[in-house]
Amino acid sequence: MANKDAAYVAGVRSRAAKGNLQIKGENITAEIVDEALTRLPKTEEKPKVAEATPAAGARWTPSSASIASIVSKALMECEDAEQYMERVRVVGDAKVAVLPKPDVNTTPTGEFLCSEEWADTVARMVNRKDGRVYVRLRNCSGWVSSRSRNDYNKVVLDVEEGKAPLEPGTAQVIATSRAMRLLPHMTQEGYQVSNASGTKVRRFRTTVITPILQTADCSAVNVAKLQPKEEFLSDGAFLRAADGRAYLHLKDGKGWICERTKSDFSKLAI
Repeated sequence: MANKDAAYVAGVRSRAAKGNLQIKGENITAEIVDEALTRLPKTEEKPKVAEATPAAGARWTPSSASIASIVSKALMECEDAEQYMERVRVVGDAKVAVLPKPDVNTTPTGEFLCSEEWADTVARMVNRKDGRVYVRLRNCSGWVSSRSRNDYNKVVLDVEEGKAPLEPGTAQVIATSRAMRLLPHMTQEGYQVSNASGTKVRRFRTTVITPILQTADCSAVNVAKLQPKEEFLSDGAFLRAADGRAYLHLKDGKGWICERTKSDFSKLAI
């Protein structure tokens, strides 16, 4: 009975007390059972080790195995991502929304990082299409962009002092628009602003096949296309803050030309 639990032992004693316990034809009484139990070696109970619990207000830190699984998941979420185990901080006063994918056009998850908040990351991805750098958070299920979703020129994330820049050299592009320096500034509707400066009409030449857009938005409907090295006249430009792209208004009023290609923010179309 040394290896039996308490319920089994109690059942044996009950049968012995009722005279219903026999072993090899001999009746076993409750006294015999009690005597046998006293001769059993006592087992020492192993002390229970209390599980460490985080202090009140402390953020949960995943184990090494958990971190490895998060990194693996991040790399599966985006095949162009690379492992990136650094801490980032929100700069500025605005909150930074967490995105389900490294794409500024996706709907935020509802989570966010607050101003001056630090966060651990497990992966990094340079999105050639929108020119932003994204990092996968360790303790939140999602990604955050190095630049504001509403203003491309506004950097919202930074790394610890002495660390390599969050945005790698391969992601650095000339963000200043040449068209915005040369042409009068326009509204999104195609009207020149009152204090517009620059030459009223300029001639430009395309470098690649370039769509003529119905509105000043690279996702707008294409009304026609210009072939490489084809020239056109523009009478103004509009800078769309959200995507950081400048759009040139055609003098003949047929539409807009985006200064950068839709598939690669770093590549100029004119």
